[in-house]
Amino acid sequence: MRIIKSLIPQSIKNLYHFAQAVVANLVYGFPS
Repeated sequence: MRIIKSLIPQSIKNLYHFAQAVVANLVYGFPS
């Protein structure tokens, strides 16, 4: 698993975490 993660560019990981944050906002509601 660690080897697979090391092959993923940092920009893609950042984009993935950003997408998770957007989904969380959609699920729990955007802060007013």
